[in-house]
Amino acid sequence: MAELRAPFGSGGQYAGLRLQHIEATSAPDPFWDSFEQTGDSDAFGTGWANAMRAISAPTLLGALGMDRGGLVDEVFQRCTVRIAAAPMKYDWDLAAVVMSKTP
Repeated sequence: MAELRAPFGSGGQYAGLRLQHIEATSAPDPFWDSFEQTGDSDAFGTGWANAMRAISAPTLLGALGMDRGGLVDEVFQRCTVRIAAAPMKYDWDLAAVVMSKTP
């Protein structure tokens, strides 16, 4: 938490933003229990690759250009294969941050 608060200093402001609230939480790996029950590493890899796609594909397409969808598909297909080849549990540490613009 200190690392997230640090840029805002003691006044709670940085680059035109004011830190209003910050909170940390943890979330379990959403695919691990199923993997442990079934041993299906392909489903595990697909689950994680699809989650990463949902989070980052729009940004990748925006940066690369909408006509590069085939490249983005290949990136996430490779992620699926790599994750399936060596499944590991990954619990998330998340921070919710609320900021406002300073006048």
